[in-house]
Amino acid sequence: MQRKLSVTALLGATILMLGIAMRVTAQEALTRDSYKNAVKIASPSVVTIEVRIPHEFSVTDPTVNQRGSRATGSGIIADALGHIITNKHVVNGGKILDATITLADGKSFSARLLGVAPDTDIAIMLIDTPQHTLTPAKFGDDSAIQAGEIVIAIGAPHGLQNTVTHGIISNAARVLESTIQDDVPSHKLIQTDASINPGNSGGPLATLDGAVIGINTLIFTAASGGGSIGLGFAIPIDVALRAFDRIRSGNISLGWIGIGVEDISNIHRQAFDIDQNAACVVVTTVDASGPAAGKLRQGDCITTANGRMTNDAVEFRAIVSNATVGSTLALNVQRGKNPPLHVDIAVAKKPSMP
Repeated sequence: MQRKLSVTALLGATILMLGIAMRVTAQEALTRDSYKNAVKIASPSVVTIEVRIPHEFSVTDPTVNQRGSRATGSGIIADALGHIITNKHVVNGGKILDATITLADGKSFSARLLGVAPDTDIAIMLIDTPQHTLTPAKFGDDSAIQAGEIVIAIGAPHGLQNTVTHGIISNAARVLESTIQDDVPSHKLIQTDASINPGNSGGPLATLDGAVIGINTLIFTAASGGGSIGLGFAIPIDVALRAFDRIRSGNISLGWIGIGVEDISNIHRQAFDIDQNAACVVVTTVDASGPAAGKLRQGDCITTANGRMTNDAVEFRAIVSNATVGSTLALNVQRGKNPPLHVDIAVAKKPSMP
């Protein structure tokens, strides 16, 4: 995609992967060995992925779809069983003919796709019967990171495997407008100025402890295209791990209650007579056939969901999406100047799901 400032999925030349282990939060004082030690911890769990993508059917050459075209990307080793976390766009949205995983030590194995997440750019693969000891990644706590923290990215930009770059976290919770590109995740992303280029997709963004806090997913480029201009984005590892658990269990259904919400503003306060001190998300639409019909209405101020404060529309949508289908979502609601309401809503399966 070419725009004045465009979002580029990091497929291109190569992409890489990260893995699992324990969660780490601290970042020690910077020394001459800090980067070296971080790379030593994180790099063994990074893999390169090569996939064969089917072509469009060709009348003049019926064998072209069987041959397919090859693309490369990256990922991380999630556990000792050989599960790999990568980007959905690395595996062509789930439409591949076959795949090969190459470890950091150069050994290669065939792999199969287990599934893709419906709500974010995450896919899970599994190495076929690895006759090899795998090194899972360490996972950090993305909720504890802050702007200014030093990070490293490891991948194979333009096919150059085991490339390490560094930078800082530019924004720990960036939300991109979906109008930039149709498949931009609606959840918060980690923004970094670490150099990320085509080939880094699916690879790790890690702290100086070597702990993975994000999965690199997209970059902004200049209108003429090209590589990094210091605007890269990673999927928070907690989001990636939730997708990993859902795909591995075979249950990728998303929760849905049939409402639209927005962060509260002065316009909402005036239009719906909401208290000036209220901290909440505001209901803007209610699906007439959804679970919330007859229970919530436009202008309702949702203050908590399952006991959690909900003054952030992006976080509230994540609470709903991650809720188990068939469970109950307990909401505390302020409706104008009326006494607070407690509303229980049965979580349904999101209609857009197959």
